Amino acid sequence: MFNEHEVVSRILNKDLRAFELLVKQYEKLVFFVINRLVQDQQNKEDICQEVFIKIHQNLHRFEFQSKLSTWIARIAYLTAVNYFKKNKNNPPAEYP
Repeated sequence: MFNEHEVVSRILNKDLRAFELLVKQYEKLVFFVINRLVQDQQNKEDICQEVFIKIHQNLHRFEFQSKLSTWIARIAYLTAVNYFKKNKNNPPAEYP
């Protein structure tokens, strides 16, 4: 059973294996959220990686006011939205 409190505590204590557990637990959720919003496979992978970087950098701010999965899904969604905001002036070139 995945214990959110224990894993978060271990990550905050610099346990990289605990972060691996978190990634394995939530990688499908993150990919599902990103996959619904992004078409390009390379962009999907880049955004998923960015999501987990943000999670690692901001985990100390997570206060267990919601489920960890909800917090992670929100980061994934907002990261994808921000990607589109940044790249709206540079749409991908159409294949001739």
